[in-house]
Amino acid sequence: MKAIKKKILFFSRESGSANCVIPIYRKIKQQGQYRADLFGKDYALDIYRREKLNYFAIGNDSYEINLDFAAQFLAGKEYGLVVTGAAGTDLTERILWQAAKKIGIKTIAVLDHWLNYRMRFEGAKSTLIFPDAICVMDKRARHEMIRAGFPAKRIEVTGQPYLETVLAQDKKNAAISRAKALKKFNANKKSRVVTFVSQPIREDKLDTGYTQFTILDEVTRAFLEVASKYSSKIFCFLIKIHPRDDASIFSQIVSAIHVPSNMQVVLVRDAPPEWVIAASDLVIGMSSMLLLEAALVKKPYLSVQIGLKDEDPFVLSRMNISKTILFSRELIAALEGFANGKKMHYKEFVVARGSIDKIVKIIDKCLSK
Repeated sequence: MKAIKKKILFFSRESGSANCVIPIYRKIKQQGQYRADLFGKDYALDIYRREKLNYFAIGNDSYEINLDFAAQFLAGKEYGLVVTGAAGTDLTERILWQAAKKIGIKTIAVLDHWLNYRMRFEGAKSTLIFPDAICVMDKRARHEMIRAGFPAKRIEVTGQPYLETVLAQDKKNAAISRAKALKKFNANKKSRVVTFVSQPIREDKLDTGYTQFTILDEVTRAFLEVASKYSSKIFCFLIKIHPRDDASIFSQIVSAIHVPSNMQVVLVRDAPPEWVIAASDLVIGMSSMLLLEAALVKKPYLSVQIGLKDEDPFVLSRMNISKTILFSRELIAALEGFANGKKMHYKEFVVARGSIDKIVKIIDKCLSK
């Protein structure tokens, strides 16, 4: 008699979580040892569609989820394991962990970033909810999470699947020429392109001392000041909107900019990160994953956090790989250096290899019990 394969439910809600869950899901499907179903919600669905994956939607066009429903669903479909990302404001992943625990199913969460640890695991009353295993990027993340109150026994250092995928795809992405990317964004092919990468800081109610809009204002004013000094050069200001940003606010901001004749401003929303990076000569953000991707492929980048009042959330700054810009004068100086062709120097950002295989081993261990 043929053995029945054990079933795994994969789920993500945020785009960052989706990017980490997908390589693991694909590996499991490729191996064929287990059955795997991919579920998603909100912003993850855009990534699934872009990657042409078969998936089921939760809480969108299909059905909403609560603890009782989730427990009945998991039991009824006979799932043996739940693997998720770890989102911030949405509680679906935490509901899945609780529902699985209620009926004796193991759970694994895969962390995608070195920030907002507690927010990703808080329940409705700010109590921390844990899966059985939390796969994290490196020893630094593990140490920072333990310091934040996470149980050490649940934290597994595996590496970050998406960043490993970025490295693996780097040669393939090199085929995306700068000219091709500029054409995609309707940018002048002779432009020096500065890209601002937004984050939903205001939407997440993060008390950082700044929002995406205050930093965008700082970058815009500094870039306009620098561009006015170099009228013989052509610049493009690419503004990459986050999926959770309100695009209408950015449209209003852009329409109010007095754009000089040697500058073009382009709003970008639904574009793969590799295309954004290919088009850019310099990537500016706060602590976005796209800054880490730029660092990995050796694209110049700046973390700008003018107004920061607490610990720096940008991990490359905490690693002493790059220096966060905290003052307007530093930003202007950096942009003037960029306009003059000055090379930016960084220490190398290295990510661990083998993260996907390590997480698959944890999956095997959970399903063997």
